[in-house]
Amino acid sequence: MPSGRIELSNELRRAKLELKRLKAAIPPLPTPEDLYNDIVHSHTEVMYLTELIDNVKSDITFFFDSNESWKVLERDARIKELSVENYNLRLRLLRKHLSLLFSTIPIMIAKKVTSAKAWQTQMLTQQYYTNQSGAKVPLPMSQGDIGRIMNDYEETIQELFMKMKDIRSECLHHERNRQDVSNKRICDSIQSLREEVSQLREELQQREDEPAKKMRKSSQENMDTSTISEQAKITDNAEFMETVQEELESEKMEHSGEAPPLADDPQDEAQGSQENGEEELLQNIKNLEEQLNDVHQKIRELSRMRTCQPRQYEAGVYRLQESKMPCAFCGTLGAHYSDSCSRVRTVQERREFLRNQKRCTICLERECERGYHCPKYSRRCHHCKQTGHASAMCELPEKSLQINAQKAHYEAMADNILKSLEDLRRSAHI
Repeated sequence: MPSGRIELSNELRRAKLELKRLKAAIPPLPTPEDLYNDIVHSHTEVMYLTELIDNVKSDITFFFDSNESWKVLERDARIKELSVENYNLRLRLLRKHLSLLFSTIPIMIAKKVTSAKAWQTQMLTQQYYTNQSGAKVPLPMSQGDIGRIMNDYEETIQELFMKMKDIRSECLHHERNRQDVSNKRICDSIQSLREEVSQLREELQQREDEPAKKMRKSSQENMDTSTISEQAKITDNAEFMETVQEELESEKMEHSGEAPPLADDPQDEAQGSQENGEEELLQNIKNLEEQLNDVHQKIRELSRMRTCQPRQYEAGVYRLQESKMPCAFCGTLGAHYSDSCSRVRTVQERREFLRNQKRCTICLERECERGYHCPKYSRRCHHCKQTGHASAMCELPEKSLQINAQKAHYEAMADNILKSLEDLRRSAHI
């Protein structure tokens, strides 16, 4: 065999081995139908994400028009910021996944799993997806179109990050100022209470000292008068003093028993009783002040909790096209909204009802993909202004009733304690 032919044979053998190794390195490929469905699903996910990002963008005005406290607004801004971060990660993951899917197409064509013309025809088939308002919208299928959409929304996400950061900074600034003012008021109130208690103690101490001073002064005067009188008598009449001395000695000899003990002074007993009553009064005032501080702290904690208006169980609908809309719980047509159903009232009962009926907790319908695939996933709740659940399933109205009831209870306690304090302080001034 000629040497040239041998070299060609060896070269062919090496090429076949190399081709065999390359084929072995290629992972198992999906079928053209599975690949196409995966691309359609990923494009739909991208469009869902763009709608969620648009919702966050439109929600920014909520922070400027809301009457919520700065602390609540800062919390909501943080939640939105985390949501945007979640959308950003999901968008980046979809970009990587789509890049992998589109890179598979040339390999499938090279392995003759499909042809370029057949694949192009399949990709030109128009697909649709259901947006959050329930309408069917054309789905972009071109790799270039979906890439530009993802690029635009990645820039939008970066802008949202900056805006949410600014909003949080402003909310934190105002909340710190509010806390400083609130803490100053609390400190001023506590200082005022301490000054009043100190003043009461001084007044009570002065009243305790006045009887003792009067007694000491009276005793001193009696002692001085007695000394002067005795010296005068001794000087003027020594004989009388001798007679008195003799009489005293004779009386001592006549009496063999001990003299009876002196009785307690009634004035000392009255003074001790008065001191005990005043100490008990001061202790009662101190205890009531501590109770009042605890009750005020509880009221402040309840006031910081998020609340909303109670759920209204009213009949009727607002729009004509809703006159034939059935209630998701009792099935009555056009009588009331599902949120106002009085037959299934509590969220726990409604959740159990939906579970038994296999209904979605967001749109309340049976035929739904659930979760963020639900067409009404991004619709805001009427009560808490959040997404991800229907207004009829919101727990905030029920929690608000409990919070308001507790707050009213503690406010009544504070009023009673204040009245008791006023009575005790009035008694202390008597």
